[in-house]
Amino acid sequence: MPQSREDCCLLHNLIKRIIAVDPVEAAYMAWEQANLHNVPQEVYITSVDSTNEWTQFQDNLATQMYNDWLAHSEGGH
Repeated sequence: MPQSREDCCLLHNLIKRIIAVDPVEAAYMAWEQANLHNVPQEVYITSVDSTNEWTQFQDNLATQMYNDWLAHSEGGH
C-alpha cells in the first residue's frame, strides 16, 4: 500500500505506462462529451458580485486554514 504522495505518483505513472488508456477515464470522457450540451442554461454562472458576507466568509476560512496549518506544523516539526 502506498505510504506517501510520491509513492502514489510513482504508482500512477507506472500504471499509465502499462495501460495507455484508462477504461474508466475513457468511459467518463465519452459520457461527458455526450452530455455536454444537456446542461440547462440556468445552471451556468455568468457573473459574480462581491458582498461583505462573502468577503467575511473567505477571510474567516483563510484564517481558520492558516491556524490549522500552524497547529499541525508546530507539532510535527
